Amino acid sequence: MYGLTSSGWIDSEIFHGWLCKHFLPHAPGSRPLLLLLDGHSSYYCPDTINTAAEEKIIIFCLPPHTTHRTQPLDKGCFSPLKAYWEEECHDYLKENPGKVLSRSWMKGMTMKNATSGFKTTGILPFNPQALIPNQSWHDANPGTVHSKEVAHAAASPDILFTSEEQTQFQRRLEENYDISDSCYDSWLKRYHPSVLQVPKQSTPADDSVRAEKDNGYEKKAKKDLEMALKKQRKTEREKRKAEKEAQ
Repeated sequence: MYGLTSSGWIDSEIFHGWLCKHFLPHAPGSRPLLLLLDGHSSYYCPDTINTAAEEKIIIFCLPPHTTHRTQPLDKGCFSPLKAYWEEECHDYLKENPGKVLSRSWMKGMTMKNATSGFKTTGILPFNPQALIPNQSWHDANPGTVHSKEVAHAAASPDILFTSEEQTQFQRRLEENYDISDSCYDSWLKRYHPSVLQVPKQSTPADDSVRAEKDNGYEKKAKKDLEMALKKQRKTEREKRKAEKEAQ
């Protein structure tokens, strides 16, 4: 499925179209279903929430700035896809002008890589310990951020960013488009270091505050869902009433 927006970023209309025209037709018939998403605002419009409620789909938002560890696609498919894509581009420039670069997709987006992504992030089989960083590496590298790639990129103060990259990265930050890469994280490290700060060790008081916030988010999400369902039931009643009056 392909879509186009004026900004080049996904919006609520395109995402809702993806949900209805691609996800649902290919999803298994069993319900409920769990749909894991990052925190981009376009995913959480009323139309999408209503459709998800009707189809018994549970939408779960991954915590901000964690998809480099928690998103199965990032961990299982995108890395090999990027490597194979670069390999295919190299071959294309040398030998295959005019041909579609589809082999990299077939090599990177495999069932094995997709399954590995869910295992590596601890989603299936369920394993919370999978998200805990390698302690020995952090002990040897105090003060580091999320990954070795980010640390390596951020350690190079002479990295230059083009005006196009500056504009693109600023838009990603403003829209909270949480797909991490070393270049973007290096830009954040230089211009917005607080975004990449490693969280301090939580205290019982912090846990209590966090639990209270989570409870508030859960109540709000539940309230929004109830309102969507209430609106849906009202629409269905009005439709039945109109059909009855028409008879």
